Amino acid sequence: MSMTEIAPGVRVGKHEAKPAKKRAARPARSADDLRRAEIAQIKIGAKQLGLEDDAYRDMLFALARVRSAADLDWTGRKRVIEHLKACGATVGKQRKPRDGQAEKISVLWAALAQAGVVRDGSPAALSAWLKRQTRMSAAEWLSTAEASRVIESLKSWAARAGVALAD
Repeated sequence: MSMTEIAPGVRVGKHEAKPAKKRAARPARSADDLRRAEIAQIKIGAKQLGLEDDAYRDMLFALARVRSAADLDWTGRKRVIEHLKACGATVGKQRKPRDGQAEKISVLWAALAQAGVVRDGSPAALSAWLKRQTRMSAAEWLSTAEASRVIESLKSWAARAGVALAD
């Protein structure tokens, strides 16, 4: 059975005309879903900065004149998120490390351990060091920017210790 296209996207066969299949559109996020996501970003950012409850509520009051994130309107949520970002929190969508960044962190750690700069070259020790430096215990969970900072930090540590790295 041969098909003939009579109009863009419409094919006619022997019996009937059918429109070409279209991909289903992504369902739009509701305003309530966006509100919940923004409140979650605020709480995550406050936790990343180590804000205690009183300091957190004081920040909300200073920025938006509310004591609870649930009471924030759209502009208040945006203002608080921007403030948290300016203070160093990494809220919002984060890109994962590019291919090879997590492996490079492991290789640099092993080189430092082999040179005797790091007492314990185990993955558990790397995980503990990463948690102190980035609040993430696995290199795979770091954003691209965080992974780059960790790599540069390890390179600087190697340079201070006089360890020659093969790049």
